[in-house]
Amino acid sequence: MVRADDEHTDSTEATSDTNKKEREPTRLTHMPGWLMHWWTPLLVAFILFSLSFICALGWGWQWHWPSSNAMKLCMTITGAGLAFSAWQQRSHDNAANAKQAQTAIERDDYWKRREQIYQLLGSKNPGLRLSAVALLTELADSASHSTLLNKAEKQQLQRHIIDTLCLQVRHEGLCIQEEGDKREHTTIQQNILTSIFQRINHPQQDSSVANWSESTIGLNDCTIFPPISIRSIVTNSTLDLRGTTFENRVEISESIIKCILWNDAHFNSRLDVINSSDIGMPYPPTFGKLIHFRDTTIRSTHARDRFIIPLVPNKQKTKIEFTRCRFYDRSCKCPSTCGCRLNSNTNTCQCSTENTCSCENTCINTTLMITTPRTPSEEEEQYPEIIIRYCTIGRLRLVPSELGAKMTIKSNLIHEILQLFIGYRKATGAVRTHMRNIDKLIILEDNIIQISEKPRISPIVFQSNTYSNIDNAISFNNISLRQGAASAHKSKVIFQKTTATFDLFHFTTVSSFDRRDTLKISWDTGSLSSTYHKALACNINECDNLFAIQLAKLEHLDFVTQAYEATRIIMSEYAIETDWPEDQFSGGCALEDIENSNCYIVYNGDAPSAAFTLKQRSNATDQENGIHWRSNMNHYTIQRISVTHEDSVVQSIFGYAATRADYLRCLTHERNNILRHALDKFGFKECGTFTAEDGTTRVAYDWIKEPDPRG
Repeated sequence: MVRADDEHTDSTEATSDTNKKEREPTRLTHMPGWLMHWWTPLLVAFILFSLSFICALGWGWQWHWPSSNAMKLCMTITGAGLAFSAWQQRSHDNAANAKQAQTAIERDDYWKRREQIYQLLGSKNPGLRLSAVALLTELADSASHSTLLNKAEKQQLQRHIIDTLCLQVRHEGLCIQEEGDKREHTTIQQNILTSIFQRINHPQQDSSVANWSESTIGLNDCTIFPPISIRSIVTNSTLDLRGTTFENRVEISESIIKCILWNDAHFNSRLDVINSSDIGMPYPPTFGKLIHFRDTTIRSTHARDRFIIPLVPNKQKTKIEFTRCRFYDRSCKCPSTCGCRLNSNTNTCQCSTENTCSCENTCINTTLMITTPRTPSEEEEQYPEIIIRYCTIGRLRLVPSELGAKMTIKSNLIHEILQLFIGYRKATGAVRTHMRNIDKLIILEDNIIQISEKPRISPIVFQSNTYSNIDNAISFNNISLRQGAASAHKSKVIFQKTTATFDLFHFTTVSSFDRRDTLKISWDTGSLSSTYHKALACNINECDNLFAIQLAKLEHLDFVTQAYEATRIIMSEYAIETDWPEDQFSGGCALEDIENSNCYIVYNGDAPSAAFTLKQRSNATDQENGIHWRSNMNHYTIQRISVTHEDSVVQSIFGYAATRADYLRCLTHERNNILRHALDKFGFKECGTFTAEDGTTRVAYDWIKEPDPRG
C-alpha cells in the first residue's frame, strides 16, 4: 500500500497561508490597466498642456496670445501632470511586483508546510500522524481563502490534500502493528472522515472551512474501522466506496448526496440510510448483515435510467430492505403533452428537480430491476434476501436466473407493469431451483399497479424457463390495478395457472369496490412456446378490434397452405394434434376448404395473420360417442385454427363466428391446453370426451348465444 508521504510532489504547486497579513503598503488608487503604457504620461501631459493653453488664449473672455507668465503656468501644469502620471505608473508597477513577490513567498511557505506535514504522516508515532491530519486540513482551509492564489492553483492544492487524506485512510486500514494498535488507527481514520464530511457539506455563508462539495472522495478499496454517521449533509460530491469494508455500523440520515458508488462494498455490521435522505447511485450495496433504506429517495445514476439490484451469492447471510422509499430517474423526458414540461423545445421537465409531475405516467419514477447475475458456486454460498415494501416504483422487473433468492414485494405502488422472468438471463441449460426449505421464494402481495386509462400492454407478465412448478415458489395475493393517479377505485387481479404442460398464466380483473367502475380486462402470460400458443393466448388489446376477417379466395391459397403446414409442424413437435397428418393437410386440403367457402383469413392491418374454417352443420344428435351436446339445433363448427404470426387472434375468431351463428361447436385434443383455455374464457362449455380413430382422447365444447336482455 502506498503511504501518504510517498506521494510525488511538484514544486510548482500552489500553497498559501491567509492567516498572515499581506504586507503590501497603502498606496494611491491604481490607474486602470489599459492606461499602464509607456506613452501614458506623455498623453496626460499633452492633454493638460492643451487645456491650459486654450484657457490662456481666452482668459478674460478675450482672445489674445498668452503672455510669458501664462505660458510658464501652462508648462508648469503640464510638467506636474507628467510627473504625477509617471509616479503613479511607477507606484502601480512596484505594487504589482511586491504582490508577485509575496505570492512567491506564500507559495514557498505552503510548500515547506506541506513537506513538514508529509514527514509527520510518514511517522510511526500515531500521535504525530494525528497532528499531521489536523495541520493538513488547516492548510486546506487557509489556502481556500487565499487572495494571492488563483482558482486553478486552489483547485490543484485542494485535490492533492483530498487524495492525501484518502490515502492515509487506506494506509491506516492496514492496521500495521509497528505504527500503533487498532484503537489508534481507528482514531486517525475517525478524524480524517470527520474532516472530510465537514468539508463536503455545502458551505454556509462566510464559512471558514474549505469547500469540497463538488469533489470526488476516493475512499475505495480500503478497510474502515470506526462507525460512520453522516447527518444533515447536502453535497454534490461523489463518494467512491467501491470495494471498501466497513467494520462497524454506517448511518446516513437527513442527507442529500449526489452520488455514492458502493459496488462490492462490505458492511460487516449494518448500513442504514434513513430519515428523508436523498441518495444518487447506480447500484445499492449487496454485501452485509443488514442493508436498510427507509424513508429515502433513491435516484438512479445508471446510464440506462434504471436502478439495478444485483443479488450476488455470498457466504454471509444478507438481508436488503427498502421501506417507504421512492425510486426516481436520473433524468426526465416528458412527452409533448406533459404539463410539467419546461418548454416545447426541450425534453427537460420540472419533475426532474422538484419531484413532482402532472403527467399521468409520472416520469420521475424509474424502472427497478432485481437480478441474480450468477448462481452459487459453493455449497455455503446463498442468495441475499430482499424486501421491498410501501415503496413507489416505476416498472418493476424481477429477473432471477435461478429460483433461490427470496424476494418479498409487498404493499408497493408500481407504475405501468410488473414483470417476472425466471431464467430469462440464463444463456443455456435448464433453470435450477434452490428452495432451501422455503415455502415461497417470490412473494407478491398487496401491491397496486397504476396503469393508463387505455392500457396497451399487459400490466403483469410472467415467464419461466424452469421445468419445476413455479406455483410452489410464488405467493400472489391481493394485487390490484388502478387507472390513473386520480382514481380511487381499484380492480383486483385474479391469477391462475392454466396449463400443466406449459407455464401459462391467466389474469383477469374483478372490482373491489364499485362494480360500475370495474376494469374489465384479461390476458395470458408465460413461456408461450410457439406462434400457435401466442396466437391463442388472451391479450389485453383484444377489445381494440385490431383484426379484420374475410372469406378466403383462391389468391389466398399459398398463405392458407403455409398456415396449415406451420401449425401441423407445431402440433407434431408437441404431440398435441396427431390428427393433422402430413398427407391430409396439404395444398389440396387448403384448396378444398377455399372452394367450399369454409375457409376464412384473419388480417392484422394489411397482412394476413391466421386462417380457420367455419362449417355449417345441421340436425345434430344429442349424444354421440359419449358427447353430451347442450343443443341439437343447427350450428357452425370451428376447425383448423392456423397462424403464421404471433398475434392474439383466437378471441377475434370466436367473436366473428358468434356473429354468424347462435350455436357453435369445437373439438380439440385433450392435451391442447392453450386452445381449451381460450374456449373456456370465451364462454364455451365442455360437453364430454371421446376416443378418436387414431386412439387419442378428444374434448368437445359448445357455445350457445345468450338472449339479449333488452329483447
